[in-house]
Amino acid sequence: MEVAALVAGPGARKVDAQLGPGRVRLGVGPSHEPTMVRNFGVRWEAPLGQLSEYLTVLRALSDTGRVDFEGRHVTAR
Repeated sequence: MEVAALVAGPGARKVDAQLGPGRVRLGVGPSHEPTMVRNFGVRWEAPLGQLSEYLTVLRALSDTGRVDFEGRHVTAR
């Protein structure tokens, strides 16, 4: 799993709290295959499945600040 989820979830929540609740929107998508493969070494097998699991991790981090998840594509603890 990318480290980005570990930073983006709590980071977005902190920024939202500082600016005022509900004012921050975090845009998340599957990205672009060449970028993900070349820059991050992510296997581009099921981008929407990977995105779904990534969002599960982000939600847990945003809601509770903790995560314990093991999926088909993403594992985060």
